[in-house]
Amino acid sequence: MTTMDKWNYLAPCGIYCGECRAFIDGQCEGCRSNEGAAKCNSKECKIAVCVNSKKHKVCMECNEFPCSLFDYFRARRLEDSIWYIDVVRNMKELKEVGLDELCRRKDAWVKERIECAERKGIKYCDECKDWPCRITSNPVQINEPSW
Repeated sequence: MTTMDKWNYLAPCGIYCGECRAFIDGQCEGCRSNEGAAKCNSKECKIAVCVNSKKHKVCMECNEFPCSLFDYFRARRLEDSIWYIDVVRNMKELKEVGLDELCRRKDAWVKERIECAERKGIKYCDECKDWPCRITSNPVQINEPSW
């Protein structure tokens, strides 16, 4: 897989498209391939528009990051903040280990989830009676990261 192909797995905001049902099922090729609009959301994403207009690959490359657009992912309660925690973790990991290693780690995690679901006779792990579980849980990040 080329570096350009790997960027299709990571949206400009930091969401890892490779774990999305539509992406896994081949119904969506990711936010980048759809010019800033995931198939499940027909509206053009303001974050993707901003990132593309500044010729960046991800928000984190911008001097203004994190800006008010990125606040879209924040929630009032920690338990509702899974998207924010995930995109922050992805951005931090991208900065620390690079795109190739981030994709390798995420792909291994998605593969583990798919294999577990298959063993249980279901298609997706979030259909499991034990969800969320050890595989899907992530350590909670309490402090804002220092970018």
